[in-house]
Amino acid sequence: MLAADPRMRALAEALRQHALFLAGRRDGMRLDRRMTDFGRMALNGVPFRQGILTGSTFAEAILQGCDFDFSDLFGANFAMADLSDATLRKADLRGANFSETVMRGAILDGADLRPGQFIRWEGTRKRTEERAADLHGADLSGASLAGVQMDRADLSSANLSNATLSGANLFGVNLSGADLSGATLIGCKMKGAVLDGARVEGTNFAGCDMRAASLINVAMDRALTEGANLSDTLVGKREGLTPEIEEILDAHVQWIVSNGRKGQRADFSGRSLVGVSITACDLSGANFSGADMRATDLSDSRLMLADFSGAKLMEARFTRCLLRGARFNGADLRSVSLREADASPTELVASEKAEKSIIWPTRFEQANLSGADLRGGRFDSAVFSGAILDGANTHGARLPAEAAALLTQR
Repeated sequence: MLAADPRMRALAEALRQHALFLAGRRDGMRLDRRMTDFGRMALNGVPFRQGILTGSTFAEAILQGCDFDFSDLFGANFAMADLSDATLRKADLRGANFSETVMRGAILDGADLRPGQFIRWEGTRKRTEERAADLHGADLSGASLAGVQMDRADLSSANLSNATLSGANLFGVNLSGADLSGATLIGCKMKGAVLDGARVEGTNFAGCDMRAASLINVAMDRALTEGANLSDTLVGKREGLTPEIEEILDAHVQWIVSNGRKGQRADFSGRSLVGVSITACDLSGANFSGADMRATDLSDSRLMLADFSGAKLMEARFTRCLLRGARFNGADLRSVSLREADASPTELVASEKAEKSIIWPTRFEQANLSGADLRGGRFDSAVFSGAILDGANTHGARLPAEAAALLTQR
């Protein structure tokens, strides 16, 4: 099949000699195809095992069932290739690109996916740059990645459902928006990993080191975390929610992670969210106007440009929330906690070609903040015209002159 393609006759002969090499024959020769372009070629089942393929490109190639075990694939490009059921055991994949690659059922046990050091020449000057493995959007569902070295790899939006990654080194890896449902990550090293917006239904994190990981918009109560180290990790909490509210939240998370391409912006306008907890969640842009949110806990959440106009927020908790550009006009914020909240203005850019940006302040016009706790909060340039601040605790808060004047009048 390979010999029928004129471009592949040399490869066919090289593979014949490589087969002899693997069989231990003296007349064999190890496959050495560094910096070779295999892009868009159909190479199903080809035995590349132990081959030297440094820097080669397999972009959009069909590689189903190929054997890359123990191969040197440093800096290789597999973008948009099909590696379904391929094997890459203990392969050197440092700095490799697997963006949008299909790897369903692939086996990568013991593979090295750490960042690679690349040398780049600028005229006569040599520069060294580090490049992490890129698996953005890759389909690794059901794949075996036990013991892989993947520190700082980009697995954002990857499908790792039902994959096995036990004992893997995932230090600082980017798993934001990834699907980890049903995956097994027992004993993984995940310190500093970013899992924002990841799906973790039935995911097994038992014994994982997840110190200082980022888990914004991650429902960890749906995962198994026995023996996991989550110190210095902000773990979100969802309590008291109806199935309908859960569905709206999940759709909003998808909307955030996909930059609006999927899911739907949350609309809680006029709804009752009394006493519920939705902490460490990104609800930026959500609509809460007119909602009943008495004693609701939104601590540690991102609420940029969210709309709380006219909402009932008595005794609600916005502790350490990011509130840049949010609207609280006419809201009832009596005895609310805004401690260490960031309500400074945000910068809006209409488009990439726009020459000017718009500074959008957080607005508390006509809001009732009687007895509110504003300690340590940032309210720089926030608009408080017509607001009531009777009895508010503003110790250590950064307030605009307008709010300071209201405090002196009470």
